[in-house]
Amino acid sequence: MDITDGGNTLKIKEDRRATVEAKSDFQLAAEAGDAYVWTRETAAFSALDTLLCVRNDNSSKTLHIEKVIVESSHTSTEIEIHRITTAYTNAGTAVVGTNLKPGGSAADATGTADETGNTQGTVIERRILRAYTPLIIDFKGTVELGNAQAIGIDSTLGDDVVYASIWGYFK
Repeated sequence: MDITDGGNTLKIKEDRRATVEAKSDFQLAAEAGDAYVWTRETAAFSALDTLLCVRNDNSSKTLHIEKVIVESSHTSTEIEIHRITTAYTNAGTAVVGTNLKPGGSAADATGTADETGNTQGTVIERRILRAYTPLIIDFKGTVELGNAQAIGIDSTLGDDVVYASIWGYFK
């Protein structure tokens, strides 16, 4: 038996159970070509630098931050995930967001590694990053960035090798 409502069909099996395909907002955005990963390749950085930041340049969609991943090779340090609350001019290395849908469009966001032009705003999360141990902070899309809003990853100590990525989707 099927139940149809407004063009949507709910399949009911013989045992009277509904067949449901549940997908997260991130998965739906990835399938639509609206999910991206900004990745900072390995490089040395100085204490108190912003390892990686991403600013939403889309005037009509919110950028939801799914997760942040950071890994350091030599030094344990404190990591601060923060909102950048004041306008800034990017001063660092451009990082292009990778669309998770092959052939998808470019991200309407600006990514920068080793960013030195921003001012740290509200700290969202503060964690200890252990050497040789990846730190994964799963926000599940709850950190929302409107137009011209940004998120950054800062470190209290310098290191010669670090990886960082910010995963997000537009909705």
